[in-house]
Amino acid sequence: MKHQIILSIISFTGTSLLAQDPHFTQFYLSPLTMNPAAAGSIALNGTLEGRATAQYRNQWPGLPGNYKTFNLCWDQAFNAVHGGVGLQYAQDEVSSGLIRSNSVSAAYSYAAKIRKKMTFRMGIQAGIVSRNLKLDKLQLNDQLDPFYPFDPSKPNLPDNTDTRYINIGTGAMLQGEQFYLGIALFNLNEPNWSFYKNTTESYPRRLMLHGG
Repeated sequence: MKHQIILSIISFTGTSLLAQDPHFTQFYLSPLTMNPAAAGSIALNGTLEGRATAQYRNQWPGLPGNYKTFNLCWDQAFNAVHGGVGLQYAQDEVSSGLIRSNSVSAAYSYAAKIRKKMTFRMGIQAGIVSRNLKLDKLQLNDQLDPFYPFDPSKPNLPDNTDTRYINIGTGAMLQGEQFYLGIALFNLNEPNWSFYKNTTESYPRRLMLHGG
């Protein structure tokens, strides 16, 4: 019987938590969410294969702070590119649909044999993210009037209810027959995702160490 031990450490740069990426309990079943270098890394009986994975999370259903996340990944090894390629689609709804994000990304990993049964992989991932704000789900500060419970005619609306940005990630992984160990850095370019066009509001980087 084979046993597998999974270790994951997630750390955030800076002194405060400003935002978080979608995450799953069984994160290792979403290889491109874990590390771009994992693209094309699956092997069965020594033969490189392809794989498709899907995850759906519905956290706190029925409550105002409900999160819904859908994730779909495909990756495949190709000798012609000396590694593997992968595609990923993700949809994330925050606070019962107040903010919805859709992203499509592609990943490539280069595989180099350093020993007979050990491979070092380096990967990069790039994608485009569309983020939408549902204004009808908001009650803003200047809509609260001392003489009326709620005045929807005076909203302090953001400049945009839709924003798009490019997101880049990279990673490396050491892979043997019985183990793997990797490091990945997501949101590498710290894209600006502000609805108010605030130049100081950026998506913070996420560092991930993992092994199994």
